[in-house]
Amino acid sequence: MAQVIIRNLETQTVERLKARARRRHHSLEAELRELLNESVAGDEGDFITWAREHRLPRIPGFDAASVVREGRAARLEALDDAVRRRR
Repeated sequence: MAQVIIRNLETQTVERLKARARRRHHSLEAELRELLNESVAGDEGDFITWAREHRLPRIPGFDAASVVREGRAARLEALDDAVRRRR
């Protein structure tokens, strides 16, 4: 495993990280390792994988496309009404 040294951190930053680690019953090193690992976890840019992991369950009988069509039709109707009123 690799090691990293970070110099010139603000004292307040280090104290806040130590306090966070104590609250979570971690060592400072473990807390920093977790923060760094989490910060780059999704950097691969694989949106499809992320979407599959966070997908909501399907709702039987629900058609999202029809909801989008209805919303679009309502917006077009409102726009037509506004244009007619301006004439």
